[in-house]
Amino acid sequence: MMKHHKSQRARRSLSRRGLLAAGLVAGPLAMMGISTPAHAASSVTNITAWEGDTGTAATALKAQVAGYNKTYAHSCHVTTDFIAATGHTFTPKLLTALSSGSGPNLVLSYSEPQDMAEVAATGHVVTLNKYMAKEGRPGSVFYPAMLKASTFGNKVYSFPTDGGDYGVIYNKKIFAKAGITATPTTWAQLAADAAKITKAEKGVYGFYVPFGVNEWTVWTFESMLWSEGGHFLNAKNNKALFASPAGVAGLNVWVNLLKDHLAYPTSLANSSQNAGYPGFQDGKVAMYIDGSYDLGLDDKALGTKNVGVFQFPKVKTYAMNTGTNQSFMTTGTPAQQTCEWDYLKYMTSPTVQAKWDVATGFLPTVRAVANTPTYRAFVAKDPRLNVFVHELKYAHTRPSIQNYAQISAELGKQIESALMQQESAKAALSAAQAQANQILAQG
Repeated sequence: MMKHHKSQRARRSLSRRGLLAAGLVAGPLAMMGISTPAHAASSVTNITAWEGDTGTAATALKAQVAGYNKTYAHSCHVTTDFIAATGHTFTPKLLTALSSGSGPNLVLSYSEPQDMAEVAATGHVVTLNKYMAKEGRPGSVFYPAMLKASTFGNKVYSFPTDGGDYGVIYNKKIFAKAGITATPTTWAQLAADAAKITKAEKGVYGFYVPFGVNEWTVWTFESMLWSEGGHFLNAKNNKALFASPAGVAGLNVWVNLLKDHLAYPTSLANSSQNAGYPGFQDGKVAMYIDGSYDLGLDDKALGTKNVGVFQFPKVKTYAMNTGTNQSFMTTGTPAQQTCEWDYLKYMTSPTVQAKWDVATGFLPTVRAVANTPTYRAFVAKDPRLNVFVHELKYAHTRPSIQNYAQISAELGKQIESALMQQESAKAALSAAQAQANQILAQG
């Protein structure tokens, strides 16, 4: 999740950029429309990839696949099927398809990385370690936190292909009217700026807290927890620790913004996104949390010169959570798996991923991309992107455990309860932690 809402994944996408979400639907599948001739030669292996890209990402994927098919025309040919499901509705359908043997050869831009352990447990996802060793593709070519999201017991089940994290997007015009000349680096400074804005601009709140019971809320809260020095689970991943004093202090930062009427009081999420950018674009809030993938939407609404970005503030130390769409192989014939691997290699090569990131707004998942001429030129045109790339040095990732999604669901409900001031941050996190420990105890 990177981001994890719909625009984060097409968005997004991050939105995410809202988020780009892949999904499965029952019944006939709508074809993406990549018109390349069918290959009848027996030497050519045809494979199918499921994806859910929209907008500019759909155009970019079409070009990417066409480039691959041209390069590998003598041996492999990829056809994409556009699947119209999104986000959390995808995983149950994917599990059913894999278990029944009706799934594709590849899944591209899977937007629920927190569910990868459950998908891998079906036994129908191909581990990549032997391919990586044979082809000289060590895990070190990726940003560590991004690859960790789908590494279980030292086995790599997918590659991170659409990188995302989040910063704070702000309205420069509102900042200027409130007399704010520098962006905050701590949450205490952000609260002070939010107070200035709320006082200076009638009807405008300084900040939007990530409301919701979904993964987006939990994903962003985890950076607050880590910034306070806390931990989500213990080292053995068998006990939850997020209800610690660090977790309570981190959540109370947001609770206090709401209590002090400095943050927008209700949810701005909808079926398309969870970050709350509609409120930002409508001038209801001056600051909100989002990824690089939604900058284009904000620029269109407010004008590029009015949209700024600053690093996710710290409480005690800087911390960031990575979110990446994952792409992976499923079991097939040896020839099919060879082509599946060839495509994964192709799409994660620095030059190809650089073009993809420029077209979609995603962050690099391969370290070398940031130094390619294509990506350097892209960032030079929009220096705001440097903020998101810079934050990767402080990146953590969500626990790589099979029941993370269950724990996140319980935690999301309790966080929202605290934000709505139905119970204290301590009581909410304690209740979620008790549920999490029951889930962990049950295996």
